[in-house]
Amino acid sequence: MAAQTQRRILVAGAALIDRTGWLHNRAAPGCSNPGKFDETPGGTALNVASVLACLGQDAELITKIGADASGQMLLDQLQARGVRTLPDYADHKDASTGTYTSIIEPDGSLFIAISDAGLYQQFDVAPYQEVLNRLGAQDYLCVESNLPGSALQGLLAESQARHVGLTVSKAKAHKLRPALDQLDLLFTNQVEAFALFELSDSGDETEIVNALRNAMAGTSRLSAAVISNGPDTVLIVDRDHATSLPVHPAKTVVDVTGAGDALVGATLSGLMTGKNLRNSVEFGIEAAHATIQFAGAYQSDLAERIQSSRPR
Repeated sequence: MAAQTQRRILVAGAALIDRTGWLHNRAAPGCSNPGKFDETPGGTALNVASVLACLGQDAELITKIGADASGQMLLDQLQARGVRTLPDYADHKDASTGTYTSIIEPDGSLFIAISDAGLYQQFDVAPYQEVLNRLGAQDYLCVESNLPGSALQGLLAESQARHVGLTVSKAKAHKLRPALDQLDLLFTNQVEAFALFELSDSGDETEIVNALRNAMAGTSRLSAAVISNGPDTVLIVDRDHATSLPVHPAKTVVDVTGAGDALVGATLSGLMTGKNLRNSVEFGIEAAHATIQFAGAYQSDLAERIQSSRPR
């Protein structure tokens, strides 16, 4: 029997510098707070591609990176992680690499974050048409809403692969709304889903399920969605069922940054190795569970950490 060709995945979106501020005490707004800062590679697309690569998948990243020292650091780190990159420097020689600055409470929760990702508003699909056209029906294209809506739709239109969309944040979720019928699988969280479907923040899970079922109706490609809700259950919705999967509490929460990206990356890794969606999401939950127990969004030994963090 001939060996099965490894499936490829192309992740399109943000690669930037994560600046994480660690508060020594609970945040006190309006005054100086003691703490410390770290800088590491970040961005949703970079994090997802990194997780995929460390789990053994053939991951490629298309993004915009400034031609500066921070951009070179990102390229060096991506190469070390085994993520192939196709950065677009066209007309951005003087642009600064994007940043994501987060302030983390002592319990590991996010107090506030600022995303400086304006560089991606000038994203051009044209340089990537050839690589998009090379993706086959068993490959994956993952897009996230740091990109402008026109770029999201343009990327999806050029590819015959399986299409995956990520909402990224409440403020950016709406960018995926016009592209929902071009997706096969959606990743979001409860807050972002309310924004995506223009629902009231005081709504409930049932409203999200109904909105998703409406989005899946007719000729839409969308057939499933994965909705997380922080430390609570993860919901899988398809055309016929809504299934809640438990999330086991972590003994120690160091940093929640990157947990959602780990959920996405590990779930997609499971799908690429032939697991069904439920089993893939369960693997993604384990990856998120392992991720919040260390600082930063990436660890090269994630597979081993997943194994060691499983409940005994």
